[in-house]
Amino acid sequence: MTSIDELKNKVPLVKAWIIDLLNKNQGKGQFVAQYNFPNLKFFFDQRILNSAKVIVIDKVPQVPLASLGLPQFSGFENGNYAGVTYLNTYFVATGYIQQESLHFHELIHVVQWERLGIDKFILLYGLFLLQHGYRDSPLEDMAFKYQNLFEQKKCPTDLISRICNEVDHLYISLSKQFSI
Repeated sequence: MTSIDELKNKVPLVKAWIIDLLNKNQGKGQFVAQYNFPNLKFFFDQRILNSAKVIVIDKVPQVPLASLGLPQFSGFENGNYAGVTYLNTYFVATGYIQQESLHFHELIHVVQWERLGIDKFILLYGLFLLQHGYRDSPLEDMAFKYQNLFEQKKCPTDLISRICNEVDHLYISLSKQFSI
C-alpha cells in the first residue's frame, strides 16, 4: 500500500509530466466557447468557457504513473477514457468531441483543478484513486453526478459554488485524516 508520504514525493514528477504535456500541446485545440454548445453557458461563466481549452486526440494521454514509481496505478493509467483534464486543458478522444455532456464533465474537473491548484489536485486525486478506485473517487463521482443531472436537465444553476464547496469539504476532510 502506498503511503501519503510516497504520494507526496511523486507529486513533483506528476506535475512536471503534466506541464511538459501541456507545453508540447500549446497552440493546439480550441477554447470550449468556440464549440457553441447550447447549454454549457447556463452552468459555466464566460471566463471558464473562454479559457478552458479542448484538444481532440486519438487516445487521451494518461500520466505514466507506473514508470514514475507508482505501479499500483497501472490499471487506471491503462484505461480507455473519452476525456481527461489537466489544469484548464482537457483532451477528448476522437468521436466524443460533439458530446456536450462530456465537455460538461471535463469542465467540472477544470473547476476542481482551479479550486485546489495543481499540487493539491494531484495529491487528492491520487489518494482518492487508492482509496476508492477510479469511478468511485470523490472527484470523479462529483463530475459524474453533475453530468447525470445535466443530462436529465436537473443540474443546479449554482453549480460552480456547489463544486467549490464540495471540493473544500473533501480537502478539509483529507487534511485532517492525513495531515496534508
